[in-house]
Amino acid sequence: MKRPSTLTVLTGILCLPTFVGLAGAYAPRQSQTALSPPGLSVGVQPGRVEFDAVGWPSALKIHGQGGGLEGRLRVEGTAVSGTVAFDLEALTTGIAMRDRHMKEKYLETARYPRATFTVSRVAIDKVPASETFGPVTVPFGGTLSLHGVERPVAGEAKISRAGSKVTTAAAFEINIKDFGIEVPSYMGITVAEKVQVRVGFPAQLEASPDANPR
Repeated sequence: MKRPSTLTVLTGILCLPTFVGLAGAYAPRQSQTALSPPGLSVGVQPGRVEFDAVGWPSALKIHGQGGGLEGRLRVEGTAVSGTVAFDLEALTTGIAMRDRHMKEKYLETARYPRATFTVSRVAIDKVPASETFGPVTVPFGGTLSLHGVERPVAGEAKISRAGSKVTTAAAFEINIKDFGIEVPSYMGITVAEKVQVRVGFPAQLEASPDANPR
């Protein structure tokens, strides 16, 4: 039943792209494409990652959480690049024995201690060109590296901004078997392959120090 944690990691990493969308809003009202800032850096700050999995046939619900995302993204026009990472050892489900089993047998954190997400797509055009706005839903996508396997992932995030500070609440779903993770089973109860992941964290928008003026 430890295996859902894996999904959690994925989510945490996916959420970052949403901040990239906000970065586009850092630009003046003119345009969020060619006229956007020469370079914008998005500093990811500590947030919270949560996941929910269901056990069959007893409908057992497993909730897990963890913190400690790190990374930095860069916005150039409508292009977003960068990678964020999450320490899988930070995951916990509230039961020590289950956590140990999850990390040692399913996530194999001794061999694969971190999960990373590389951004490839963020719908920056959906973010308002203003310095303050409420939650805006933004789709994102990228490549998730987990348990030694890389797979494309996608989801949606709700982004809000107040000056240079941005907050994001994202959600997505993953199939643990896609990452070569064995489906957890114990005493007749098997954890569903699909896991729901939710991530929330703040970010700081900054002009990239190496941005080239246009």
